[in-house]
Amino acid sequence: MLDKVNSIDYSSESNNINLSSTVKASLNSTGNAEISANNIDSSKIISVVKKFTNDYNKAVNFLEDNSSK
Repeated sequence: MLDKVNSIDYSSESNNINLSSTVKASLNSTGNAEISANNIDSSKIISVVKKFTNDYNKAVNFLEDNSSK
């Protein structure tokens, strides 16, 4: 099977395509793909999202505090 996802060509002997080391697509039919993600450390994702939120809030507060200067 040969397919293109986000302008990247993929080939496989079966209907399964590895999009990355942790994401596999099982192509069931035209226009329908089941995506599964394995080995994802959700604690790292949560940590990064919390850090992003904290940094974003700091930036917003800084802009609000200094917008009239």
